[in-house]
Amino acid sequence: MSGDKYLKAVDVVVRGHVQGVGFRYRTMWAADEQGVAGWVRNEYDGSVKIHVEGVEHRVDMFLQTLSRGFPGARVSRLETSRSTPEGLRDFKVVY
Repeated sequence: MSGDKYLKAVDVVVRGHVQGVGFRYRTMWAADEQGVAGWVRNEYDGSVKIHVEGVEHRVDMFLQTLSRGFPGARVSRLETSRSTPEGLRDFKVVY
């Protein structure tokens, strides 16, 4: 995301069958493809939490990808809320 001004930051909670199916790593790969920064982690309640930031249209495209899910996963709901950019430069899985 070199040189791009962060225009949008979003926190996401993904609900459904999203743990134990490689969802976090596929999320990281999708973020790299879309050119957004942030992090993803599993939550104790079975959901996945994501923070994403970047140029607005790239963040929106990333959110569309998340809503479709990935093979083996079943997304039942995305809960999104505006957030404050953390100034991140890449996307990673956190624990």
